[in-house]
Amino acid sequence: MKNLYLPFVAVLMVIALPSQAQRGLKLGAFGIPQISAMYNMDDASLDEDLYTMEPYVGMAGGLEVGYNFNEYIGVRLNTIFSQEGGRYSFKRTIEERTMVTTRLNYFKLPLMIGFNSFNYQGTKYSFMIYAGVSANFLTGAETYNDDPSLDIAVPESFKSFPTTKETYAPIYYSAVVDLGYQIVLGEQEKVSLIFALRGEMGLTDSEDKDETFFIYQNGSVDEIEYWDTVGGPSRNAVTNAINIGLRVGVLYSFGD
Repeated sequence: MKNLYLPFVAVLMVIALPSQAQRGLKLGAFGIPQISAMYNMDDASLDEDLYTMEPYVGMAGGLEVGYNFNEYIGVRLNTIFSQEGGRYSFKRTIEERTMVTTRLNYFKLPLMIGFNSFNYQGTKYSFMIYAGVSANFLTGAETYNDDPSLDIAVPESFKSFPTTKETYAPIYYSAVVDLGYQIVLGEQEKVSLIFALRGEMGLTDSEDKDETFFIYQNGSVDEIEYWDTVGGPSRNAVTNAINIGLRVGVLYSFGD
């Protein structure tokens, strides 16, 4: 039983260690060129002639506030505006494919705790790894394709037909990991450059599977689930947002 407490004792010892240049308040800004995808198991099971997932290239950026308890342990809160989404293609003719793109804009609030390797005297860089959970708020959505013949007007019998934004969840949650290096600049060691690989995986559905519309026909009204009809084959599986990018930023330390 005593061995079970060893990891907790080790963490407490690390937090209690004397600190040097890394302790204290941190403020920063960063940008993230990223590749995004939206993974749905139902889509992935389709023949590649009907559905082939394609990468979507987007951009994210924001501000960072954090606090380091010592040379090793710190917390970070980001505020991010992210352009992400997904793309897929399907075979239109024997030789041609149509590309369908969904662009989603989010305001994100990832909260992370992490580890920085010790900066030995004279060393200007340190390894860093941070992980946490992000709340992601949808601010805009758009779906388009490269085949104008597919842009068909919604029939008049369809009522309360949802916009693209309404078919996606207003908020989804994700797991976030940063893995990279921090390079200290100057003799005062107050400013650092950050280079980190950021990976993000949706923990909840980014689509709103409860979204419906109505069809008025022959005096009757039918309520239709959007993703089961407009989406083609069954789309009841969870759609997980995936983002992988390179975070490049600058961080200013107010502490010791």
